[in-house]
Amino acid sequence: MQIFSDVRQFQLPQDTAAAIGKFDGVHRGHRSLLKEVLEEKKSGLCAAVFTFDPAPEAYFKKEPVPQLTTREEKRKILEDLGVDYLVE
Repeated sequence: MQIFSDVRQFQLPQDTAAAIGKFDGVHRGHRSLLKEVLEEKKSGLCAAVFTFDPAPEAYFKKEPVPQLTTREEKRKILEDLGVDYLVE
């Protein structure tokens, strides 16, 4: 999985299906959405996830907010699921 972190400009090199969200915990709802994106790999698209780091509420509150998973855990889960690109 290729990770784009702390960037304002990037370019994904292939046609891509994408999911956007916080993905904290990568719970059943997240997995359902990701299943749809990952299904598109069968038609030749890559799978990308756009997520937030820090989480939106932490960014706007300007203080730490408890998370269900660490950045590293989230990355590992998404990679294990088959995500090709992670944009944080």
